[in-house]
Amino acid sequence: MTAQTVVPVFPCDDLKATLAFYNALGFATLHEQHAPYAYGSVRFEQIQIDFYGSQATAAAEESGHMCLVLSGEIQRLYDTFVGGLKQHLGRRPRSGIPRIGTLNTVSKNLRFNLIDPNGNRLIVIATETHDKPKPKRHTPLSKAISAARLDAYSRDEPTIAAEHLDQALTQLDAEPAATRFRAFVLRADIAAALGDRATLEHYLQAAQVLALAPDDLAETAEERGRLSELLSEAARQRHDEASP
Repeated sequence: MTAQTVVPVFPCDDLKATLAFYNALGFATLHEQHAPYAYGSVRFEQIQIDFYGSQATAAAEESGHMCLVLSGEIQRLYDTFVGGLKQHLGRRPRSGIPRIGTLNTVSKNLRFNLIDPNGNRLIVIATETHDKPKPKRHTPLSKAISAARLDAYSRDEPTIAAEHLDQALTQLDAEPAATRFRAFVLRADIAAALGDRATLEHYLQAAQVLALAPDDLAETAEERGRLSELLSEAARQRHDEASP
């Protein structure tokens, strides 16, 4: 029996800009047509996306169009996309349109969101489950972390995630160090997505000065890697701002 192929067709406001964006990610252009209407097609390995449209105007908000991409090599895919965007844009776009979210574990699957210049969304999900070490005990802050991670990384709603987490971060006295560390790094990551430099710097500092016991390392492995990434990005941004 002949295999079937499904290709999503996204609306497109500016075909040239759209193709340039996907080329930066590593996609090859299969088709480019500008008359009598705009139509384009790109492909990266087994991922093919087509685009149609006629107006050359920049997208101001998300279109509401989306598709799922299931990947058996999600880390490689994420690194390829982020690397291409950094080379194309000079940075990893965390907020606005276009942008790429953080690769993170949600509901036992690694995933990330990618929003293209037209506001179309690709939700990339690992095909294999990924069990994140559970907290030693559940506390109000650990529950807030779970809710905020869902809002930030699955629903791509960093503002709502910040609201959930900020309320819990006012009561830290009885919270274990590992839970506080996870919350500080998560809040810093959310601040980066929102472009909130003051909050980002505050929680980066809070996470850096917090002492972790050896038996906290497994629970905080993902966050420690995220902290290193955030510190590197913050240092690069400060350098760029200081350069003439």
